[in-house]
Amino acid sequence: MLPSIRIRPNCFVQRFVAQGPTYGHTVALTRSFTCSAPRHRLGVFARFPTVDTSKHATSPRSLLSSSGSNTDKSKIGHDSVADIINAFQFPPLGHHQTAPPSTTSRRRHLASSPVAPSSTKTGLLGDPSMTSPKTLIASARSTIAQAHKLVSNLISRSEHSRQLSLDETRTLIDDFDALSNYLCMLADTAELLRNVHPDPHWSAAADTVYADLSSLLHVLNADQRLYRVLRQAVDANAADLSDLEARNASVFLRDFEQSGIHLPDETRARLVQLSDAINAHGRDFFAFEFPSATVGVTERELSQLPPFVRESSMLAKAPTTSSTSPSAFSHTLTLDQDLAAHLVAFSPISSIREKAHGVLNAPVPEQEHNLHQLLTTRYNLAKLVGHPSFAALFLKDKMVHSPRRVLRFLDRFAGELAPSLDRTLHELKRVKSRMSPTSSSGKDTDIYEWDRTYLIRHLQHQSAPTQHHELPTLATAMAVFAETVHAMYGIDLVADHPTPQGEAWHADVVKLRVQYQGRDLGTMYCDLVDRHPAKLASAAHFTVRGRRIPHASVPSEYASLTGPQLRGLLGSSSPAHLDPVTQKPVVVLATAFRKQAPLAWSQVETLWHELGHAMHSLLAFTHYQNVSGTRCALDVSEVPSIFMEMVLAHPAVADRFRQYQPRISPNESLPMPPSEAGGVHFQTSLAGLPQHQVMARDLDLLSQVTMAAMDQVLHSDVLARPGWNQPARIVTALRTNPQALDVLAPYHNLCHVLTCIKQAPTSTGAAAAAPHHRLQHLVTYSAGYYTYLWSRLVAAKMYGATVASAAGLSDMRPGGERMWSEFLGWGGGRDPWACVGAVVGGAGKGKGV
Repeated sequence: MLPSIRIRPNCFVQRFVAQGPTYGHTVALTRSFTCSAPRHRLGVFARFPTVDTSKHATSPRSLLSSSGSNTDKSKIGHDSVADIINAFQFPPLGHHQTAPPSTTSRRRHLASSPVAPSSTKTGLLGDPSMTSPKTLIASARSTIAQAHKLVSNLISRSEHSRQLSLDETRTLIDDFDALSNYLCMLADTAELLRNVHPDPHWSAAADTVYADLSSLLHVLNADQRLYRVLRQAVDANAADLSDLEARNASVFLRDFEQSGIHLPDETRARLVQLSDAINAHGRDFFAFEFPSATVGVTERELSQLPPFVRESSMLAKAPTTSSTSPSAFSHTLTLDQDLAAHLVAFSPISSIREKAHGVLNAPVPEQEHNLHQLLTTRYNLAKLVGHPSFAALFLKDKMVHSPRRVLRFLDRFAGELAPSLDRTLHELKRVKSRMSPTSSSGKDTDIYEWDRTYLIRHLQHQSAPTQHHELPTLATAMAVFAETVHAMYGIDLVADHPTPQGEAWHADVVKLRVQYQGRDLGTMYCDLVDRHPAKLASAAHFTVRGRRIPHASVPSEYASLTGPQLRGLLGSSSPAHLDPVTQKPVVVLATAFRKQAPLAWSQVETLWHELGHAMHSLLAFTHYQNVSGTRCALDVSEVPSIFMEMVLAHPAVADRFRQYQPRISPNESLPMPPSEAGGVHFQTSLAGLPQHQVMARDLDLLSQVTMAAMDQVLHSDVLARPGWNQPARIVTALRTNPQALDVLAPYHNLCHVLTCIKQAPTSTGAAAAAPHHRLQHLVTYSAGYYTYLWSRLVAAKMYGATVASAAGLSDMRPGGERMWSEFLGWGGGRDPWACVGAVVGGAGKGKGV
């Protein structure tokens, strides 16, 4: 189970050039002993839990007894809010803190501040075993040695001829979870440090930990004795296991079987080979750096460019490729990806936008090869384990279960989007005809891909009020979030400010303790502002630790694996409000907001999205780490984050923003419930919204539908058919004539919206445009991109059933408690349809969504 990183797709400005993270591993859906990534379940093992031995487990939140002082249902303490505001109001740059000069690749000035020392007494994340890179490696190797002992113990149980009893089977499941927890803590911590730590010595140490861990994973993935002991024990006692026990065991067994553990030796060896190749091809696709490109411009076009663009183009030092013959033009301009994206969004000259769009979508042979290798290897792996396509393999444990159901969902969604989208495109044509100097002759009024963003921004500017408005600050966004989750769940976010020395990897990291009625639930580290040297650019959520609760208040034999070196992480050095051997969640949020700059509302939405993931992890109360919080199916894991985006749009939340900043601008990036299926008609969701906001929503949803369809087709068996053996050929057909793809032909609504944006004339080379070369979600989501729309549908349904009708924050508690008890607390420990059904209107109603 790979680390709990979550990357949001970029806003619709660049949906086709998604800038995902640059972390190295991708995902072999088939590697059992890896730590659990919410997107790609690869894992099998964790640490000591409590097992609810009843056949039907009660709500996880019931584990929080009513002990502790009661708190007001709507008001968080003023001191707590003040501490949060203070923690996220970063001081100005001092004489010892300098911002680096602008460069071609990073034009923004990054705020630089002191980094955490290479050696500390406290240890990163409060772990005394992580005081230096050397101690990190030593601690990891000690942990791996203990994991080997646990593996030997598990294997020894398969050597007995007798059948394991029910209690022995429960202990066995518990200890499998213990081993998974062991490995997840190592992999997740290493993955965090590789992405956010500014000290290269720590990054190198994290790489070493990964290499050491990989050796163990290869052994565990291939050990049939481990699979056999669990398979036999579960089969013998299946009727008497609780739902949670059976579900956790089934996750382990499924991951084993997806690794081919039950296959003949030769087949299994081939599967491991393919799995390793998938990782390698994914890394190649992710690591590719797109070169700058030269485009020819006329004197008139050059005169319309902002001075900083002309200057930046002359300063570009990246290797260049010629995308347009410069001989026909008076000047050449060198554009990298950042400059091209800026011109697409802001240039009033259509021809410049077209050329910039061409740079953003130019085909790159190396990237086409990387993607072809990745997709072909995934297909071969799926066929090896008996599935018709990689999409079929990937989706079998998701809520939708099959590619056919995904495409049916996309088709229905497209059908409901189409009327509003057609009106949007008609209006954009009218706007363009007024702006275009050639409109009188009937030319150039079609809407092309490079027109969408600019025209929406033009309408937004026209409708903007004349009075001055402020944008929200990071401190305001965090303070209002703290008030909102207190109102909904009764939890408090308490800032440890300044963060205790040695716990953070950078001076700008803020530590928040999450409490419920005075009891510590877990810890959240917020690494939210950019710096130099740069860190992970995309917004991400890392689950470094998942919650685990001891079995019947008595730790399993391997409870000792939690200490003493991990005592700080488990919070046992803090007041023991929960059982001292309970493993408390530790999560990290990483964004790259500009330091001290206000946030656009889209950035606030991104922040609350990641905070929604954090709530999923921190409010989890399953006994098993392996199914805790975000460690669940991909189309479930995005629901809490999108739910929080919708809460951000609530009028009561908007009022709280105005309390902190009376002159704050209106939130014009409100997330719209997507369709009738989500509980709101497209038509009825338009009431009171500015025109440009409705149009932006439609185009954003169109981009998501397009990428979801592209993702499904590329992971189908089409690539293996004669005449379709190149991703570029498939993508070109999808964008110009989707009916030519038999996998899409039955879905008429979907085919209609896929072609409603006009492509450039063939003479300009648009037929060769390759948006798929930049879509890094093809690696990280692997047939799962549909989940952004699917999760929005489910989240809208639950939002409407819980807090949407609340008159104020003080009225949100009943709906929030139901959301916690029936959904957030369960993670992957319960059938997601049962969770959704219980939230929206009672058990058994979930599939009505």
